Amino acid sequence: MKSALRTLRSNQQLRARLPWAVLVLGALGVDGLACWGLLQGGAAPAALWLLVQALLVVGSWAWLWRQLQEGPVVRLQTGLALLLALGLSANAVWGGYMKTALSQIRPPAENPALRVELQDQGRTLRLQGPLQSGDAVRLLARLRAEPALVRLDLALAGGSFGDARQLAAAVAERGLQTRLVGRCERDCTLIFLAGRQRQVLPQGLLALQRLEAPSLNPIWVQGLRMAQRRIYLAAGLPDTLVTKLLLSPAPYLRDTAAPELQLKQVIGQRRFALDVELPPEPGASASEYQQALSSNSHWLALDRRFPGVMQLAAGRMLSARAQGAPEEAAHQAAHALALAGIQQMLAKLGPELRLQYLQMLDAQLAALTADSDCQALLAGDSAVRRRLPPELSLREAEWIENAALEPVPDAAARRFSALEGEVLRRSVGLTRMHELARLWGPDAGARPGCASARRSLAQLQGLPGPQRLLALRRVFD
Repeated sequence: MKSALRTLRSNQQLRARLPWAVLVLGALGVDGLACWGLLQGGAAPAALWLLVQALLVVGSWAWLWRQLQEGPVVRLQTGLALLLALGLSANAVWGGYMKTALSQIRPPAENPALRVELQDQGRTLRLQGPLQSGDAVRLLARLRAEPALVRLDLALAGGSFGDARQLAAAVAERGLQTRLVGRCERDCTLIFLAGRQRQVLPQGLLALQRLEAPSLNPIWVQGLRMAQRRIYLAAGLPDTLVTKLLLSPAPYLRDTAAPELQLKQVIGQRRFALDVELPPEPGASASEYQQALSSNSHWLALDRRFPGVMQLAAGRMLSARAQGAPEEAAHQAAHALALAGIQQMLAKLGPELRLQYLQMLDAQLAALTADSDCQALLAGDSAVRRRLPPELSLREAEWIENAALEPVPDAAARRFSALEGEVLRRSVGLTRMHELARLWGPDAGARPGCASARRSLAQLQGLPGPQRLLALRRVFD
């Protein structure tokens, strides 16, 4: 008998505690569904969250009403349970997910703030403005309607993680190129990372920001961060940048410029520093080649010093590709212009940058073994220069950027006089003086071999200051 009473009493206690467990677990589940819906996007997760949220609230009030006839202790317990349940789920409602869920289950409306422009004879689709819930449906239809599309230009403010994931999947499936042509904020990062080729134009910038969890529950806050880490790592964002992203809560944005993106290999690192990702063929225009060149800071520096050189280089690259030449030949056609710009700058630069260039030239010669290669390098052969180690190519490109910032002298360079030639001859000898004149320049005649050229450069660097200045002029003037 006592055993039966104990069993009955325990069953009554279990039934009394069951609503508490249902409310607490239901509130936790609602918060979890909100985080999941935020990641997934689309109408189904939003509708499921709204349904569970409604059942929880209605069920809580129904249970409270039924318990009102009980004693004051029960009513107090019921009230505390209700406050607990509603308090745990309130952040999902008032924290912003309610608006997101409602927007996702409604048919997508036109977003007047999002500008969608077709450019480059239907090869480029430019997206600019805020990305809102439901925009993915309209943009995916636009992608399917443009068979000639090869790239997306991005200047999006982000704002809908689920829509960004849908667009990123479509970009990856289609094999489109992505370019930053403005500030690409928050969820726009996923679309950019999905590109088969990624470029950053001069005004492009990636602004990272983590998702804000629609819950105060630390379980779901941490779970959302871990899920966001997995998604961005799978998309190709390096771990260091993912860490920066997760340390940037709203409203703060962490700006990431092209140099850091290139350093972290988010955008392609070419073996030769002056190379760029060429536009997909066939059908590319000269303006597309020029835009591709503008994604390289070294070409931008050359164009600042010699306005129009990028346009000329783009025309040469387009002409080479139109004749069926491979990418290598197209790059060499542009590099010939870059080398001509280097020669023009060296003819007017001060001694410090001239000496830096000769030191760099010495390192390039040291990387070669055959005399024919060294002679071709001194004569400006692009094919030999492209075979140099990448670090030497980058060193020369950085020198170009520094030299392009040097003010252009107003007065014409003074010609090398006979008296200066006599002083230099007594310092280095007649043979070495003639060899210095054959080290550089388009009309320098027969070039010395590797060992002889490096001996001349070593002797030049060891000269006293005044004689070294004369030797530099002998090489470059």
